[in-house]
Amino acid sequence: MTFFLKPILLFALFATALQAFEADVETGAGVWYAKASGDLTYSENGGSVSSVGDLGYKDEYNFYIFAEVTPREVSPFVPSLRLAYTSIAYNGRTKSSVTWGPFLYQADAPNKVSAEEYDATFYYTFAEMLSWISLDAGINVKYVTTRYTIDDSSFHYDESDVTTLPQLYLHASMPVMQLPAAVELSYYYYDEGSFTLYDFRLAGRYDFETVMPHFKPSIELGYRMHRLWLQKKSYNTKIDLLLKGFYLEGSLHF
Repeated sequence: MTFFLKPILLFALFATALQAFEADVETGAGVWYAKASGDLTYSENGGSVSSVGDLGYKDEYNFYIFAEVTPREVSPFVPSLRLAYTSIAYNGRTKSSVTWGPFLYQADAPNKVSAEEYDATFYYTFAEMLSWISLDAGINVKYVTTRYTIDDSSFHYDESDVTTLPQLYLHASMPVMQLPAAVELSYYYYDEGSFTLYDFRLAGRYDFETVMPHFKPSIELGYRMHRLWLQKKSYNTKIDLLLKGFYLEGSLHF
């Protein structure tokens, strides 16, 4: 899993540097077992549509890592910051012949759709609005690279693209009685013209007692829905995917 090496090193350096500032840091990783539904479309001169089912995709494990920084002193000029990296990939073999662009690919042709997402979320916490809930609101900047490949003995197709866009970010956390636990809901959203991207999560979180000086582990189990609808005119491969499934996340707060 070499694709994690660079983001992990960047997050480690980032978290280490923050020790010089008055801020709380949480960093962690998660695994997400998700089912893909939707379509991939080749749009040049009308093109053709291949459903995800025809491309032979199965449920896959996707992975992500994150680091979150919260200033200890509340200030309207210094928001909290969450950085995240998510790797999404689905491999399959066509169940029948597929027309993609000018070429006809035979049955059992290997193909893959993938996305790498980098998120920087700037947000403020409104903890005192209600006694029983903590609310976060802010803006996320998403940088996403997508790629689609398909091969057979005669033809090879490989196209990739990069998209950067803003998203609305909302998060709510509700404590569970007197336990060090909470029910959490988070939502990222962007919808305009050729793009629709959203991420919805509903989860339960449990914070363990401090195991070492200044280190507190947490675990989170939840359900996640992730939509990628990218219809860029300059990109022949039009992506319309909905990913749904349960995830497990572990983190360390210090």
